[in-house]
Amino acid sequence: MEAFTRLVSSLKERIPDNEALFNPGVEESELDQLERATGITLPEEFRLLYRSHNGEGEGLSGFLAGFGFMKLEAVLGEWKALQQAAYSIVSNKPGEIREGACQKGWIPFGDDGGGSFLVMDLAPGPEGSYGQIITIDHDSDISYVIAGSLSEFLAFIEKGLLSGDLSISQEEDEDIAVLLWKEGHLLDDVLALTGTAASADGIEVDGFWADFFRHDLTDGKVPLQILASMKMVFIKRDASEKFDKVPLDLLKHMVNLKELIIHANNITSFGPLREIPSLAKLVIGSAAFAEADLNLLAEPGTIKQLTLTSREAESTADTQSP
Repeated sequence: MEAFTRLVSSLKERIPDNEALFNPGVEESELDQLERATGITLPEEFRLLYRSHNGEGEGLSGFLAGFGFMKLEAVLGEWKALQQAAYSIVSNKPGEIREGACQKGWIPFGDDGGGSFLVMDLAPGPEGSYGQIITIDHDSDISYVIAGSLSEFLAFIEKGLLSGDLSISQEEDEDIAVLLWKEGHLLDDVLALTGTAASADGIEVDGFWADFFRHDLTDGKVPLQILASMKMVFIKRDASEKFDKVPLDLLKHMVNLKELIIHANNITSFGPLREIPSLAKLVIGSAAFAEADLNLLAEPGTIKQLTLTSREAESTADTQSP
């Protein structure tokens, strides 16, 4: 694989006296055995990678942008563990990654030693790409596509070496070279890497939304990871009455929003509802909602359940609010 060959050459130029950077490659029979154990046909670029080298050797740590390049036997072990793990994965962008439990077609090949993984996705969502590289984060249910293929990810690592985003640390009296991502951990920089928004810091808010996210604000901004984690939002009438208006534009940044309940009467516009492709359940009990607004909801979308109500009482059962 050309991308891997270039990367290995680039690494050896920077660490010329270390002969234990990688383990020798595996045999075809070992890859066949992995296929039989998982029931998955391995892509040729995955086979090429492991025929070249079976993970990083004793002289290297963090080859995959700070993640360890796993041996093939570790790949199978972690694959089995992921099948039993109690994850509830949320795709950062709707449709790219299948949500819920870990998929049979997710092949881990990089790990950080703390329960987070880089995974080749052979069971992508309808908007994803076969063989895309995704993240499984021990500290978050949100999963990101960080490269469209293994070759693309390896090219990204090579670029990081050249730009200095990925540095090599090796003490004079140590035999191991450690690759470090500039932010300390690749997943700490994942929002910027995936282009989730123009700013990786967050979205600036005031008024109703500043109050709604009051426990999550950083310098007046809602972190993008918080917004991406929102699956359900309840805009209550009593909470909104403290403010002159409640704009819905922020909802467009909640890329995994599935359920929305609106009881507030001071909504400025329901137009942003057209820009929430992940929305499946919508309940509107707002006096601000007019007959003309029904045209917004008649457009093709993913809403499977729509309820219009004029109830005065608000039920807090089965809802989430700060």
